[in-house]
Amino acid sequence: MREFKLRLGKVFIAFSFVLLFLGLSFNIDSRNNQATEIISSNNSGNNIPNISVDDHDTKNTDSTNTKDDNNNSSNTNDNNKTSPSTDNSSSSGNASTNNNTNNNNNNNSTNTNNNSNNDQQQSDVQPQQPSVDETVDNLRKSIESTYGITIKYGSETDGYSVGGYGVVSAYDPYLIYDSLVALRRNMALYPTNFFKEIRTAGLPLTIYLIQKYSYANITGITEKRGSGVIISIALDYPFDDSFNHETYHYMEHFIYAKGGSYANWNNYNPTGFSYGVYDEKYVYDLTFSEDSYFVNSYAQSYEYEDRASTFEYMMAPNKISPLNYGKNIWLKAKVMCETIDYYFNSVSPNSTEYWERFVY
Repeated sequence: MREFKLRLGKVFIAFSFVLLFLGLSFNIDSRNNQATEIISSNNSGNNIPNISVDDHDTKNTDSTNTKDDNNNSSNTNDNNKTSPSTDNSSSSGNASTNNNTNNNNNNNSTNTNNNSNNDQQQSDVQPQQPSVDETVDNLRKSIESTYGITIKYGSETDGYSVGGYGVVSAYDPYLIYDSLVALRRNMALYPTNFFKEIRTAGLPLTIYLIQKYSYANITGITEKRGSGVIISIALDYPFDDSFNHETYHYMEHFIYAKGGSYANWNNYNPTGFSYGVYDEKYVYDLTFSEDSYFVNSYAQSYEYEDRASTFEYMMAPNKISPLNYGKNIWLKAKVMCETIDYYFNSVSPNSTEYWERFVY
């Protein structure tokens, strides 16, 4: 009986171990099944909850999304942006920093653009151009300084009269400017210091640019007045001829002041000729004869007008046939060249001056 109880106790003990083992197995399977159900529930329908991120990461995410999905419009990208993080301790601070940085960059960019625009506007602003009157006056002063003369025009010549003739002053700035340009061009044809040499001899030159004289057909007049010489030129007529004609009168005042003269001048005129008596057969611009004695009719009026008119043709752009070697007008021109060479220090006998180019 005792043995039977022992065996029965062992059976109970063994059966208890079996029950204990079965109970442990059941608990493990239950936990595994529960875990599987949770994972399956989370994966069903891809319902993954949104995750809050800071503003900086949100911008990077948007940028990436935009590049990956080129078909999305800008509006779609804006709608897909994640809301700013509710974590104020980190998100708002980063946003503030980034916003300040962006604002500073934008301000710097704006300032740079503004400065660039200001520089561009300043570079686009051209320096103020002088007026027509200022341009004319500047040219006048330049000529006066270069040649040691005085030039007057406009109201500066009002009331001037010479030889019993009044003048009409010139006021057209464009006409005056063109005349000054012509004056500068013609004065440059004379030797350096030529006009200054005459001035230092006590004959300073003043040039009056006028519109016209009160008497028709007068192109220019040279007069010795006080301690100087005034040349007035009517701008209604070709400037070059008038200026060079009158300049010779100025040169002759200098020659006379130096003691010079043309005592034998009449030897180069026709036999029996007297100035003031006009004979067309001796005049070149009427006959175009190479053997003429006078370049024009006006040259027959006075001896000094003969020389001034001859000099005018010597300074002309083109040579006339009476200036060919050995002709009557050539002989007059040669005497004039030799006289000028002798009395002017600024003229060298060893160089061919502009008025000598048709003579030698």
